[in-house]
Amino acid sequence: MEIIARPPFQLRSLPVAMRREVTRRNPYYFVWWTLARDEHRRKLITSPEAGLLRQAAIPILAMIGVSGEPPDPASTFAELGAEDLARGWLSGAVHPVSMRGLAAILLGALPKETLARLRSIFGMAADEDADNETPRKLEAMQQLTTIDMPGLDDFPNEPFVSINPAASERKIGEAIGAL
Repeated sequence: MEIIARPPFQLRSLPVAMRREVTRRNPYYFVWWTLARDEHRRKLITSPEAGLLRQAAIPILAMIGVSGEPPDPASTFAELGAEDLARGWLSGAVHPVSMRGLAAILLGALPKETLARLRSIFGMAADEDADNETPRKLEAMQQLTTIDMPGLDDFPNEPFVSINPAASERKIGEAIGAL
């Protein structure tokens, strides 16, 4: 079975309410959302097959742009807290990216050899700190800045930018417009 991924940028051209509507009506979402939700909630697995299906549900939904615990497709946009979203996100001009989303981009874009090296760096960052030694996260960040691995200095196929919050709104707008 082949899963057809949603093309990059497809949803971003739509207002957020429409993104929700298009996603909740996607056949993959309709079939897999309950399994993915159960996996996120760590519900009791009733059989080995059910466990495998639940594990498969998360990357399948990720292929259509869903990350995190998926809400019931019957939930309205307003029930999901639409009023709480920033106006810029609702326009479709700017949207947040979760850490899970960033990790998924890395997993999809980086070569396996680079991912293997990052595995050791992330493992180091997760280790307990020792007294009177450099914190493990800092050591890991230092290693990350010095390693030379394929893909690390490439730009992702996503429009990620770093915005200087001290810059004026006009300067930010000009810079984004130029991009």
